[in-house]
Amino acid sequence: MIRISNGDIYQDISGNKYDAIVCNPPFYQNELKSANSLKNLAHHDNGLLLEDLLPIIKARLTSNGRFYLLLPFKRKNEIESLFRKNLLYSTKKISVRQSVKHDHFRLLIEGKMHEDLPVKEHEISICNESADYTPEFIDLLRDYYLYL
Repeated sequence: MIRISNGDIYQDISGNKYDAIVCNPPFYQNELKSANSLKNLAHHDNGLLLEDLLPIIKARLTSNGRFYLLLPFKRKNEIESLFRKNLLYSTKKISVRQSVKHDHFRLLIEGKMHEDLPVKEHEISICNESADYTPEFIDLLRDYYLYL
């Protein structure tokens, strides 16, 4: 059975444990903000800090559960440090770049509460040299995009 909960992670007082937690937390830290306060809440980490999120994930994850995070690549070292501090472990990491000509800009992480070596690391580019979607990108997101 699949049950999906959508809500404020700070407000969940049910005590429920979850087999999977998916989170796309606010990305930006100490960066220029918009004049739109709702946009700032969604994009900047004032509402949900990574250092607060990880202990919440650990408390709400079943012992064999997995969590999935989409994060900015430039915070990779900070994220890895926070994982060590919270005794959480990456099982897969996918570094994402806009094109083969760009640096990485996103990091997809699958993790759990038990170490699972070796960590599977992979890289994906959204576009190739000709600005066409790469086969890896198409395979990954075909079910979510209408025109792939």
